[in-house]
Amino acid sequence: MTASAQIFVTRTPAAAGELIDELLEGVGKSLLSSSSGAIELLCVPLHEAELIPQNAREVARELLRQSLKGQFDAVTFTSRNGVRAFEQLIASQALPFPSETLIAAVGQGTAAELKKLGITANFIPDIQDAQHMIQQWPASAGLNQRILCVQGANARPTLREGLKALGHRVDVATVYQMRDFPAESALVQGSKSYGEYEPLSLNQAFEVAQGRTSADNSTARILIATAPSLLRAFYQGWVTSPQGSRENFPHLIAIGKSTALQAVELGLTATVPASPAASDLATAACDTLLHLTR
Repeated sequence: MTASAQIFVTRTPAAAGELIDELLEGVGKSLLSSSSGAIELLCVPLHEAELIPQNAREVARELLRQSLKGQFDAVTFTSRNGVRAFEQLIASQALPFPSETLIAAVGQGTAAELKKLGITANFIPDIQDAQHMIQQWPASAGLNQRILCVQGANARPTLREGLKALGHRVDVATVYQMRDFPAESALVQGSKSYGEYEPLSLNQAFEVAQGRTSADNSTARILIATAPSLLRAFYQGWVTSPQGSRENFPHLIAIGKSTALQAVELGLTATVPASPAASDLATAACDTLLHLTR
């Protein structure tokens, strides 16, 4: 059966399991069993997180130790990877944080990862991005707080600079970095598959996509981009591949505001779902797909 549509997701199948289920449920009802063809889901993780290099870890560990001793008024976590790297770096250190420390998580997924460590996030913005963390930062916390931002090496300066602009003193603990998939020492070990779905390299995904382009120009394509850096890497790979171009780049679903801003910088138009939740990403993809295949 010829695929009537292809949906690319910039996560491993294991990480995208809930999203895969939501997509199959949403598009399956109307298209997966259609005589016009099937939906092809392609998981293209591109990058994978690993701890920062050995020679940089002690600096990060010292800041994390200070935070666990109550030497910071607040600690921010802006990704699941940041929480995972935090756990690995502090290892045997005492948890949780002192009760008076404000623990800020960018979204529910990050908060859930903290909960696995017995840490409760007591501040989560309504919308999952750094800008809303800044806008909704608790006024009751007062001014001139000492804040530690736990983040990755490729993090944008938005949160750090925004908190400084509010009158706070900000330190940064860089705890992880991104490497091309598969990373040699990935933060998340174990199988990266989910059911029948296996992670694909960028080249493998392009071979599938461009093979379909040669056979059927009517194939609709959607990219669900889950981070600015992943969108940038996918775009650069696509437009420099033999049959890729800006004109045939997939219709874009951006997980949040920062990824949508990256799309603007690349000259792309993105649909941003109501939230980064799997159900909302799938709804946005399904709505786009139904519009494209009418």
